Amino acid sequence: MKSRVYQRIFLLMASDIVAFLTPVITIAYCYKLYGGQYPMTAYFKLWPLGLLFILINELSRQYHGTMFYPGATFGPAEELRRVFYSVSCVFGGLLLLLFMCRESLIYSRFVLICSWPVCILSVILLRWSFRCLFKRYNFGNIQAIILGAGQTGIRIARLLNKNNYLGIRPVVFLDDNRSLHGKILEQIPVKGPLEHVEKESRELEADYIITCLPVADVMKNIEKHCRRFKHILIIPSDSMFSAVWVYAYDIGGRLGLEIRCNLMLKWLLCIKKLFDYLLAILISCFALPVMAVCALLIKITSKGPVLYKAKRLGVNGKTFYVYKFRSMRIEAEQDFESFLESTPRAKFEWEQNFKLKKDPRVTWFGSLLRRTSLDELPQLFNVLKGEMSLIGPRPIVESEVPRYSNKYELISSVKPGITGLWQVSGRSELDYAERVEFECYYIMNWNIWLDIFILLKTIKEVIFCRGAY
Repeated sequence: MKSRVYQRIFLLMASDIVAFLTPVITIAYCYKLYGGQYPMTAYFKLWPLGLLFILINELSRQYHGTMFYPGATFGPAEELRRVFYSVSCVFGGLLLLLFMCRESLIYSRFVLICSWPVCILSVILLRWSFRCLFKRYNFGNIQAIILGAGQTGIRIARLLNKNNYLGIRPVVFLDDNRSLHGKILEQIPVKGPLEHVEKESRELEADYIITCLPVADVMKNIEKHCRRFKHILIIPSDSMFSAVWVYAYDIGGRLGLEIRCNLMLKWLLCIKKLFDYLLAILISCFALPVMAVCALLIKITSKGPVLYKAKRLGVNGKTFYVYKFRSMRIEAEQDFESFLESTPRAKFEWEQNFKLKKDPRVTWFGSLLRRTSLDELPQLFNVLKGEMSLIGPRPIVESEVPRYSNKYELISSVKPGITGLWQVSGRSELDYAERVEFECYYIMNWNIWLDIFILLKTIKEVIFCRGAY
């Protein structure tokens, strides 16, 4: 199993070389077919750049730690950031070298400039594809023992089982609660008490443990665990929080954690605002023909206006109207209350999620619009008006505020978004509590790379029509 971890790393390295060099060669060849004046052999000589790219990725710990000390890798947003910088370093270094050696005329600037963003995208896509295969066939995953089968442990197991990136596969729970022994939680058995950790680690060849226990219990045994395990991930069950921008500091031998609140930095919010406007304008240019076709089909298939205006809560609870393509019959609202009263299951589903999988009010074309998320395209105008962001918390109605409890103040501090973290993490398949948790995570950990990741993931979710109805 340990050898497979290294095989996983070498396969990721090979995929990076392929994903980096293929776009350069392909774009150079295509541009030459359309009149580019340069020898293709010059581009084949750039193969050492693939090795340089691997070296930079290794130094920036992009291969599950390092190949000498493999562990968990980064989350997708952080990986996207590091891939961007490593690809940019290689291309920047290449351009500088060509300029200094006076060989820049041999290579097309158009080819190199076009290859830069395509390489970033191809590296991310190929890594994602490989990791999907690794997860599906359980190849090269690090086996981990979870100490503590409480709510935190179960939650971590669920996240690891769903996550393609981290490369950690929980194989067993250990907990001192005897009533849990023998049970299966999240497809993982609870085998015995915490004191069996060394025995289980030998049997399972696992040198990675995840402690989901109170801090006091963790510190009692930390020295003993350090003698046996190469990796110890501590997630205290009594003080769990999520933060991407957390930095550890050694303050006189004491551990200090600094959390950087990006939402407090005005220049970062200006970047987000500029990102919203530029991307909304770009998307609108491509979306206008699609929107015109949708508007025409709505008019043909049902009576009523093309657009639907829904009253929602924005920043600091200020109300505004969200634009959507109408997906319901205009007379359906009158009978909806009586439908809920006569259908207890539908009423329960509505009260839980404010949505119905089989909503009798929706037209056949409206159902198609919802499954493909095309009904939300008019919200681009909300973004251009400054009422919404491309990425942010879901805009909610006033009756939903009690569901957010004391977290509403945090969530209402930013503009709602067309898409967001919970939409790409399960969409309507998540319960309400999980949605609120994802919204809070996004706000507490916001950065431009997380926005780019959510945007890319949204494209994937829309293409496969997952979780939308």
